[in-house]
Order: sequence, then structure tokens, then C-alpha cells
Amino acid sequence: MSDYAIEDSSAAILQGAATVIDSGVEQVFVTDTVSVADGVSLSDMEVALEAERGLDTADIDFDVVGSASEIIANAAELSGASIVTVTNASVDASDGVALNTLEVSLLGDDSQANVDFHVEDSAAAIASVLAASGASLDGAEHLVVDSGDTTVQGAADIQSLSGIYDASSSAYTVSDTAGLFYLIWVQAQ
Repeated sequence: MSDYAIEDSSAAILQGAATVIDSGVEQVFVTDTVSVADGVSLSDMEVALEAERGLDTADIDFDVVGSASEIIANAAELSGASIVTVTNASVDASDGVALNTLEVSLLGDDSQANVDFHVEDSAAAIASVLAASGASLDGAEHLVVDSGDTTVQGAADIQSLSGIYDASSSAYTVSDTAGLFYLIWVQAQ
């Protein structure tokens, strides 16, 4: 076996999958952005290439574009993707958590991996997912709160997402008990 890299279109690579896997190639660079279905096929091909060449050396580098529902439904099968672009203008908080989870898993294989998505949802929905895990929406490129009501803690969690939280496009109400307002004010002092 030899050690080399190839660069070609997804169609050419997928058409010659058996040859690519058996040829001794270690690195495959896909030159075009692929659909979710082709991304799944390329990920399967990467698993076969890793089995042939070894986990540390074999890699297929490709970018995927698709709807949030397609990407989330196939997230476990997109393990080789580098850049994943969500075509929806925005996703709700729960889909944002699923896309963030995908990004975290991709970063384990590729330190430059990214899932490009925007979150827009109610204050209650966003605060709820942030309360479960403060980092659950960190991978979003942009976050807008479009309506609703949340507690002081929920608002603090939302506003702590610096770099992605868009305060000027957000509109929501903060309501809580007076005791909690006093407790938070005292702790801030």
C-alpha cells in the first residue's frame, strides 16, 4: 500500500468508492459541497477507509448542506463532515441543541469543524435548554429571542451568550418574584 491524498468531486469519489478504499489513499478531499445523503455515503466510506488504513491516518474531508430536519435525522451518520450548513433561516431551541451536539461531536474528529445554524425561539424555550446545559447553544452563529416571558435567571442565561445573542433583534419579558430579584441583586454586589 502507498500513502497519498486525492482531491475530486463527490460524484467521482462516490462512484469509485471501492477503488479509493483499496488503493492505499489516506486523505480524500471532496471539492464540492454535498447533500446530506451524499454526506452519509461519504461518512460510511470514511469508516471503511479507516478500517483499511487505520483510524489515525485515514480521513475524508467534505462539507454538507441541508435542512435542519435532514441533518438532525442523519447526525450520527455525518461523522466525517467538516462544515455543515443548515439551510433553514433559523431553528428552534431544541433543534439548536441537536445541531450543537453534532458540532461538538465533529470537533472531536476535526478541530476546524463547524455546524452553521441560527436559533430563534421564545424566551421560555431558550431559557429551558440553557438551564439544562449552559453550553447547549454555544455553537449557534446567531440567537434571537422572538417573544415570551422568562425569569431573571433565564434572562441572565440568555444574555450570557455573548457573541451570538442579538439583543437588538430580541423582544421578551422578564418576570419573577421580588425575593428572587433581591437575592440576585445582593449576589451581584
